Amino acid sequence: MLPYDENVGKKLQAIRNKEGNQGVITYLNGLEPIWNQSVNLPPQDDLHSHSLEVALPARPAGQYLLMASDEEAFGTEAETGYAILTYSQLGIWQRNLPSGKSDFFVFDREQGNPLGGITAEAWVSEYRSMQRKSVWRKVATAISDKDGHFAFALKKGERNFRLKLIGRDEELFLPDNFYSYNYGRGSRAHTLTHFFLDRAIYRPGQTVFFKAVLLSFDENEKPEIMPRQEVSITLLDANYQEVKTLKLVSNEYGTVSGS
Repeated sequence: MLPYDENVGKKLQAIRNKEGNQGVITYLNGLEPIWNQSVNLPPQDDLHSHSLEVALPARPAGQYLLMASDEEAFGTEAETGYAILTYSQLGIWQRNLPSGKSDFFVFDREQGNPLGGITAEAWVSEYRSMQRKSVWRKVATAISDKDGHFAFALKKGERNFRLKLIGRDEELFLPDNFYSYNYGRGSRAHTLTHFFLDRAIYRPGQTVFFKAVLLSFDENEKPEIMPRQEVSITLLDANYQEVKTLKLVSNEYGTVSGS
């Protein structure tokens, strides 16, 4: 694990453009790591996909860069990769309204409760021809209310932006870009059904047990469950031939189940 900030990010971009990924790996190998660990991977001789979870150490809020390699020296010829990590107690959720306005909700990652009083800033990248480089410019500021909600009304050309959150002893400049689009005047109200099965794969003749959650979304894409709703669910076989149709009514939580 390596320290990471905006200056390191700019340096990585410049090296990547000039020297490619091998130049980036060489540069990262020159930085002083703040944590490292070797992990023995399980055998992979069965031609199946495998995954492994590794616990990372607790760190102060901020951004870090995690490198992984099949060689201890992290050589340029090895299978070496990297990713940017964010340590933060601030969680963020976004939805785009039909008007083109971006709605956000900020919450505590551990407890899940909304956080008020968090300052949020929208930043866009602009290319300065005189300086021959891109710079970040702040285009909007908002403060979350008691429900953790804040919103930006951005102009055309400002709808691809990065988000900075300030509060709770953190100043977090999120690395991912957010997008805000104007969807026009068409209705966005709709319904949606999520199905859950009791297993991923069935053997021939096994009974399929399912559960479904019925949701409705208003014009602002706010979801609500659909209790006491009559529905028809048709079960098909592997050849898409109808096996049977169930007539069900959702319970008070908007769910139905059957087999």
